[in-house]
Amino acid sequence: MINKTSNSIDKKSSSLKRIASLDFARGLAIYLMTFFHCFYHVYDQTWFQEDPSKLLEFPKIVIGILAILVFLGTWASFFLLVSSAVNTLAMIRSSKRRSNPNQVLFKNMLTAIALLLADHLIEGWGWYGYIGEGLRTGIWNTDEIWQAFFRINTLQIIAWSLIITSIVNYFLLKNKGFEKYKRNMIIYGVLTVAIIVSSTFIHNFVDGLIPGWPSDEIAITNPSIKTWILVILAGNAEPIFPVLATGFVGSMIGLTVSKPEKSKKLLLWGTSIAFTLIMIGGLLFFAGLPFNLYDRPLIHIYLIQLGGEIGILMLCFGLIEFRGRGEKFANRRIIRIFRKWSMVALTIYAFELYDLVPKWTLNLTLRNVTGINFLEKTLGFGEIHWGLLIAIYCMLWYHLLIWLWGKIDFKFTFEWFMLRFQSIATKMISDRLNVNLMMNEVIWMDFSDKNINKVKQEAQL
Repeated sequence: MINKTSNSIDKKSSSLKRIASLDFARGLAIYLMTFFHCFYHVYDQTWFQEDPSKLLEFPKIVIGILAILVFLGTWASFFLLVSSAVNTLAMIRSSKRRSNPNQVLFKNMLTAIALLLADHLIEGWGWYGYIGEGLRTGIWNTDEIWQAFFRINTLQIIAWSLIITSIVNYFLLKNKGFEKYKRNMIIYGVLTVAIIVSSTFIHNFVDGLIPGWPSDEIAITNPSIKTWILVILAGNAEPIFPVLATGFVGSMIGLTVSKPEKSKKLLLWGTSIAFTLIMIGGLLFFAGLPFNLYDRPLIHIYLIQLGGEIGILMLCFGLIEFRGRGEKFANRRIIRIFRKWSMVALTIYAFELYDLVPKWTLNLTLRNVTGINFLEKTLGFGEIHWGLLIAIYCMLWYHLLIWLWGKIDFKFTFEWFMLRFQSIATKMISDRLNVNLMMNEVIWMDFSDKNINKVKQEAQL
């Protein structure tokens, strides 16, 4: 009985040990994604896709702000980077506690299945699916439901990455494999390079199989198991080639921050890699390679995005954990907001239809005055400021929703159901949706020298 009780306490204690940068980054990722969704729902950026040079008609300061917004608005894979780091860190902690590796892998497989189901519900029934299109346009088209199988977006690539990295971690971490840091990093490094280098060849090969590929329309009009597989490998938006590399990089970050002693070499190597990726991508772009942010990732654009994402995480680690400011940073008022968003990131992503509510109120009060249908992309060139103001207004509604839902510990969110689904494998339900616990009782980890002994002790739990 004593051993069982001690094990239970250790598990709970470990679940409360968190890294502020990762929680903040996850919250920031979903916050940015939600903001830009609110913006894109009302703003038609076709003019930019057709002729990016039209940006030069704006004042320089506006161009600078827009460049940053466009760059951040394409960071859909940032959530994948953070999620992969967190998953690998969790698997390593489970290995150190000598948890059953088969049980841990089974739990992650259940999570991935839940994510795939959630992705189909979101894409088939959400904003651009059956219900979303019906409510916005009055056209109820059931084709939207099955067409969702032939798209690969953020949630689906997170699911496939979770499956693949969990299997890799399963074999790497067995028999105290977490102690073989260099071996594990080399393996993930080779996998990352292999995915990035082979992506162009995979794209060219797949494009040759079906005329007009990649295209959502082509995939939808050629439904088959073969098309489904090709969409996952090299379809539009976020296919395995090359986006899985982001998941591998996230796992490498998870391996590194799990070490009992964190060296500032993490910042040196991470920042150097980030800068190198951005430089390579930039040189390829200036060498004449095409510019496209909206379809399947071009390798040079992908490298710039991945470099920026890694750089942001390294900046956070350097300013927070390596300065021993984890607890102080995490409890700042604005950071607590991002942390709360991170608790239900999946639900916020899935609940895109909620954006109809604030936009409906705008239609109700301002449509007759402005002539704008706020449920459609009716704003265009020269009206970016109105789109941003509308997005800010919509975000206030999201803040209200999360604040109210948090009062009941996010009951009936996707995360709430997922935790119960995962309990099939773990035989217990995590308390990570307990708002008071996660907001006020977390043990924040630091990487500074003064905390080395403390971290060593934590690694032995």
